[in-house]
Amino acid sequence: MSLRLLLCDLDGTLTPTAQIDEACFTMALAQEFGHRMEATDWSSYPEQSDCGLSRRILNDALGREPGADEIHRLQYRFLSLLEQARCSNPELFQANAGVFRLLELLRNRSDWKVGIVSAGWCSASRLKLRWAGLEELGLPLFCPREGTPTSALPESKRSILERARASLIAGEPKQSTAIYVGDNLWDARIALQCGLHFLGHGQGEHRERLQAAGAVAVLKDFVDSAEILRLLDELCSSSSRTAALD
Repeated sequence: MSLRLLLCDLDGTLTPTAQIDEACFTMALAQEFGHRMEATDWSSYPEQSDCGLSRRILNDALGREPGADEIHRLQYRFLSLLEQARCSNPELFQANAGVFRLLELLRNRSDWKVGIVSAGWCSASRLKLRWAGLEELGLPLFCPREGTPTSALPESKRSILERARASLIAGEPKQSTAIYVGDNLWDARIALQCGLHFLGHGQGEHRERLQAAGAVAVLKDFVDSAEILRLLDELCSSSSRTAALD
């Protein structure tokens, strides 16, 4: 049996933190640099990571490349606001219903490997995993490499996803099939660019947009773990049969 990989987006997929994360980020920009975002359509930015977004937005706001100290100021303010939000509204940082059980079941299966992928700052992503009670699962977290000089290009979400896949299959002699589950259109785009199956998470019109973007299926929630496991196994089995025919 081939090795099966499930790579999971964090914000908006495993946890309902996408909106509060965005609010804290834009507030940090306003408080630290007096820069107010007129729109927050992140899909219009080629950089889909906190590191890349920070550099691009501060460059526009300051009229020059931001220094490492300015990036750190923004990050520190963002983390502070995130912690304040969690104290005021802890329910916003809980894992989405069914997530813990599903990940636990997959973790305990020898034919599956699971990783969590985030384009957010690693420090913030670790906090979210802890607050959501997911840290205890011991799953690997893949996020942008920190500590690189500001002159270096920030690691992209695609690069993070490719690194996550390579890390999980390292040393494995088996053929592997990988699925990426996410809630955004750029998640779909990046998954397809990496040659991964994309499993969407969303409802209503957003569900339809994810399907149109190439999702093999779209989950409205993670409550029915047995049905989701059946779907995941079916997707991987179909891929294996197709590969054998090829």
